[in-house]
Amino acid sequence: MSSVLRPGGGRLSPGLVQLVQSGPRAVVAVPAHGLYLGCRPVGRLDRRRELDTVGWPPGVPAAENRTNHTVLFGDVIQSDQTVFANTAVSARAIRFNNTNSYFVAGARSVSLVQGTAGDSPAISIITVAQGTHQFQLNVNLQNNTDADIASGSTLEFNNRLFLNGHTLSKTGPGAIAINNDIINTGGSVNLLEGTVSGVGTIGGDINNSGGTVAPGNSPGVLTVDGNFNNGTAGTVAMEIEGIAGAGDANGHDQIQVTGSSTLDGTLSISSGAYTDPTARAARDDFTLIASADGSTGTFATVNYNATALEADFTGENSSFRDHINNGLFRNVNYEGNNVSVTNLFALEGDADGDIDIDITDFNILASNFDDSGANSATNSWTTADFDSDGDIDITDFNFLAANFADTGYDTNASSGQVPEPTSITHIVLGFMAIAFCSFRKR
Repeated sequence: MSSVLRPGGGRLSPGLVQLVQSGPRAVVAVPAHGLYLGCRPVGRLDRRRELDTVGWPPGVPAAENRTNHTVLFGDVIQSDQTVFANTAVSARAIRFNNTNSYFVAGARSVSLVQGTAGDSPAISIITVAQGTHQFQLNVNLQNNTDADIASGSTLEFNNRLFLNGHTLSKTGPGAIAINNDIINTGGSVNLLEGTVSGVGTIGGDINNSGGTVAPGNSPGVLTVDGNFNNGTAGTVAMEIEGIAGAGDANGHDQIQVTGSSTLDGTLSISSGAYTDPTARAARDDFTLIASADGSTGTFATVNYNATALEADFTGENSSFRDHINNGLFRNVNYEGNNVSVTNLFALEGDADGDIDIDITDFNILASNFDDSGANSATNSWTTADFDSDGDIDITDFNFLAANFADTGYDTNASSGQVPEPTSITHIVLGFMAIAFCSFRKR
């Protein structure tokens, strides 16, 4: 079994487990009371002249210049391994560079601190050059920190991340998964590139200026204990697997915000195993973002299974409804505090997909009346061709009259039936019938 050189010229005995890391100028080996790995040496330092005892090991209060250390999780392992921190460890930078996974665990914590060397950068940094790696212990930010994650790589925080009033800036096209809580006292997470996902709580603001926020682990709920700001180049990615509810394996993703949300950019929805309703008058509602202090703005683009939704009809607060086919609508709703999507298989007569059948729908039918089918190429549900026969005639009017429900129809009734018309409704229907007959005689 090989051994590793230790600072000062000694050797670590075989069987002592060590982590190879870089110091201010050198690669050093951390002894067992710092970070260590498994139950065997993890590598060999072949050039003794590279060793440097100054500032070694990180996390030891008596050590000098420990804040200038870069902890390197490099190519010394050949399979997935767990690294333990049984003493608190401080470093200016941490770098993962192995296709095998490092699981950083232990009873203590790792702190990202500001370097004190004259040429030390102002910020701390976590870099993942390749692979998927996990922090299974607490991580403390004692300085503003960049997390640069390479394409195809992932860094997971499976224990608490303490911002301590600082900013974590996510760069690089790779992903960060937050599966526990980010504890904050005035800090924030700035997403500049790549993906932030998970089912934990971010104790602070999220500012997504150019990345993707993808709550859940197929699916799940990500909580923002602060404000959520999605910029023009930011994307929110949501998954719908079924109708079981937010966070359920057969439900949908959700972002819960204790503060307010400011929206722009792109909402991207994928349906996964979920299928659209097929019974008339049935609908499925999914609340995707719930903001306790309200929501302002709208998404510039809403994609559903990679297809952009269009505003065939508009509603309050810039809500809109996109008719897909044969009475299937995808409705994007901005409701003050919530952003939701409704998939509706509309009842015959509901030309505009607003879950009622009223004078507006009658006006759509009257203005598009075409009993000869002259406009069959363009006639559709949204022009009141409810039976899809290419014309708009008395049959379509009869659908509207029979299902008339100006206060809304019951989308929860398994039979799909609507309430009996009131006396006022009978009067309205009478006027509509007279108007319709007059219109046909022209």
